[in-house]
Amino acid sequence: MSNRQEIEAALEILRKATMPHLDLTGYVKHLYAEALKLEQKAIDKAKEGARQVDKSAHDNPWHYIGAAALAGFIAAIIMRRR
Repeated sequence: MSNRQEIEAALEILRKATMPHLDLTGYVKHLYAEALKLEQKAIDKAKEGARQVDKSAHDNPWHYIGAAALAGFIAAIIMRRR
């Protein structure tokens, strides 16, 4: 190991010992970037699901009308009992 490498290794050890928050800051930035990626993936999947439901509702509107009517009927029965 050359003198330069030894000095750089010693400086790195000293830097980590005196400023450990710097390493943590980089890790937090990495986690934040990963969270943003996951958020974007979730948004993209939700949008795709919404597009599929929209297309299905336009292709078969009576299925959704019937389901909404059934849900309203069940809600009315439940609320009437109280």
